[in-house]
Amino acid sequence: MRKANSKPEVMIYHNRSSTDYGILLQYPEPYIYATKEQQQVHVPGRSGDIIEDNEAFQNPTLSVPFIVKLPDQFDSWFQWNSAIAEWLKADGYDYLKFNYQDDYVWEAYPNQAPVVTPSTARNATGTFSFTVKPFLKRIDGIKMQDVPFDRGKVYNVETEACWPDWRIDVGDAEKSFTITVNDFTYEFNGVTGNVYVDGENCQVSSNGNRINDEITFSNNDAPQLLQGENTISFSGDSVNSIKWRPNWRRLA
Repeated sequence: MRKANSKPEVMIYHNRSSTDYGILLQYPEPYIYATKEQQQVHVPGRSGDIIEDNEAFQNPTLSVPFIVKLPDQFDSWFQWNSAIAEWLKADGYDYLKFNYQDDYVWEAYPNQAPVVTPSTARNATGTFSFTVKPFLKRIDGIKMQDVPFDRGKVYNVETEACWPDWRIDVGDAEKSFTITVNDFTYEFNGVTGNVYVDGENCQVSSNGNRINDEITFSNNDAPQLLQGENTISFSGDSVNSIKWRPNWRRLA
C-alpha cells in the first residue's frame, strides 16, 4: 500500500490523464463500497423491521480530491476550467481508471462540475464527483476479443457472474446458428450483417436495428458467465467472425 507521503496518484477518464491538466490526486486514494437496494418495512405490533431486498445495488458517488498546478499552456483559470469542462463532458458512462487500481476500472460519469478553490495564482485544490456503477470491470475483459470456442471452456475467476457483449460479423447472406453457454442455447435465425448482443440489457441488433424477434434465448436472458468453469460452443452456419467483451467484474 502506498504511504501517505509518497507521490500522488493520477486519474484517467475519456482516455486522458489528469496530469494533462496539472492534476494529481490527494491521499488517501478514493474508494467507495456498493450498497444493496433494501427497504425497511415496519409491521404494526411486531418488534424489528422487515428488510425487503430488491436484489440490486445502488449507484454510489465517488468523490476524488485533487491538487492542481496550472500548466504553462493555460494562461488563466478560466482557460483551465474550460478545458476541464470539455474533458469531463459525457453522454453516459465511460471508463474511469486510477493507476493504483492496476487491473480494474469504474464505469462512471460526472454528476456535477468539479469544485475548485485556487490558493495562489497557479495552485488550487478541488474535488471531482462521479456517479459510478456498483461493479468494477476487470481491464482484460473490457475490449472485444476472440471467443475461445476452440477450448470449449472459459473460466470466470471473479465471484460475480457477468454478461458478455457479442459482435458477430454474419455477412450479407442470411445465416442461422446457435451459441451454447452452460447448456443454454441462444439461437440466431436468418440474421445478416453485423449482429451485436448487449448482454447486460439483453438486447440484440443488426446494423443498428433491433432484431430480438429473430433470436431465441432458451433462458430468456443473454448468455451469462458464472463463477468458475463455463462451457461454450458454436454450431450452425459459418460466419465471418465472432468476438466478445467478457465484462469480468467484481463488486465494489
